Amino acid sequence: MESFDFLAWKDAMQKQAALFQVWFDNHEKVATVRPETGWSPAEVLEHLCLVELGVHHRLKTALQPLDASEKLGASKIRHFLVVRRDIKVDAPENLQPQGKWNNWKEAMTAFTANRNALFAAIESGEIQPTSMGMVHPRLGEMSVTDWLYFLNSHAERHWHQLQEAVSQ
Repeated sequence: MESFDFLAWKDAMQKQAALFQVWFDNHEKVATVRPETGWSPAEVLEHLCLVELGVHHRLKTALQPLDASEKLGASKIRHFLVVRRDIKVDAPENLQPQGKWNNWKEAMTAFTANRNALFAAIESGEIQPTSMGMVHPRLGEMSVTDWLYFLNSHAERHWHQLQEAVSQ
């Protein structure tokens, strides 16, 4: 399995958040336009916020001991979420857009703030990439490290969704 490189992961997550910010700044007029099927870009961002807030909370409160520090690894998680985007899965109801934020700017602020809080929790040792984890409803047992990789790949999956929304 791969070794978790926190600084590389953090850098990738920060660059990804900056890409989302620039995208929304440049596509403000289409942020709330809902395609024929699926979510509007603003709803995609809200979904990302809900997922990342939920994972962050659960990484601090709901871990079980595992037999490995990684069960899947970054490559496999990216393959399932990004490479195989043809496989569509409905988000659980509690992770579907609900209008929690008034607009995409508030959602982006929450998205960035949560990521910064997650970085701080890892840097302080409150969350540790160890042989602890929890079950993902579709991917199965995942370690803390796997969940961190998941956050990056999940956002990348939806990044591609935003690109498609603009091209329609």
